[in-house]
Amino acid sequence: MVLAVFAGFLARLVLSVVFPPLAADFLGGALAGFLAGGPMHRGFLAGFLAGILGALFIAIVVTVLGTLFAGIVGLLAGGAVGTMLVLMGVLGAVLSGLGGVFGALLRGMRS
Repeated sequence: MVLAVFAGFLARLVLSVVFPPLAADFLGGALAGFLAGGPMHRGFLAGFLAGILGALFIAIVVTVLGTLFAGIVGLLAGGAVGTMLVLMGVLGAVLSGLGGVFGALLRGMRS
């Protein structure tokens, strides 16, 4: 399942360049759920964890880049924006989880 979560996380990051963020969350979660296989709750968990991992990654990048470019003010601003991104990321993680359920259902239909 760890590989499925990591694949969903990477897919979420790559797809967010092309698709709107919420669509990228859902599709990344769907990939994680599909790769995780098993029942729907396993797909939800894989998608949700991929979404949380993506949200944390983006929040950390924003905070670090803000600090590098603007010093202590950037750290404070980056921390505030990073916190907002994590909170928004929870919504994305839930959508990733729902995508995981969808992916698990797709895999179940193929079996």
